[in-house]
This record gives sequence, structure tokens and C-alpha cells, in this order.
Amino acid sequence: MRLETLQKKAIRTGQRQARRKGQALSLGELEAMKIQVLPTWVRVFLGLLGLALVVIGFVQSEAGLLFQALLIGSGIVLLVSSAWGVRRSFSKLCDGVDGAHLIDGVCGIIGAVFD
Repeated sequence: MRLETLQKKAIRTGQRQARRKGQALSLGELEAMKIQVLPTWVRVFLGLLGLALVVIGFVQSEAGLLFQALLIGSGIVLLVSSAWGVRRSFSKLCDGVDGAHLIDGVCGIIGAVFD
């Protein structure tokens, strides 16, 4: 994930959590914050593919029961994974980049929301 994308997602997520809490987040809360790393278009594609597999699994009456169960099961797994996506903690995402600079910038922006 690119640094700019990571920073934008971190800012949006941090602002949302800070608004819910009613005050600026601490550094520990910011590092523990979970950020969605799976792009939206991938989540939509996985959801549609999962839905198609479930529908095909129910429609295929002449196919074997094992094949139907495999289609429906894999479709449900894809639907669930598209709904929840892939989330990583902010501190794990910052391991490969200059995390201190990124966290300071995000903390300043989130804190500015309440000023």
C-alpha cells in the first residue's frame, strides 16, 4: 500500500474514532486502530462473485450434492470476506515506512478536528 493511501485511510479512520470517542486519540489508541487495506473495488467484486456462486449452487439441481455444497460454501466465504474485508492495525502497517513521521502527522490532523 502506498504511503499516501495509508495516510488518507488512517486519517479518515482516526477522525471517525475520535468523533465517536469525543476527544483526540492517544498514541496507543492510534497505533491499535484497525485500517481497511482491501480496496473497495476488490471487496465489491468478491461480494458479487460470492453471490453468484451461492445462486449457482442453489440453481444447479442436477449437479452432485458435494458440488453444490462446495459452490455454496465458497460463495458464503467470499461474501463474508467481502463484508469484513481485510483490516490491519496501524502499527503493523507502519512497520515498513517511517512510522514516527506518519503517526505524528496523523495525530496532528486528528487533534485539529477538535480545536
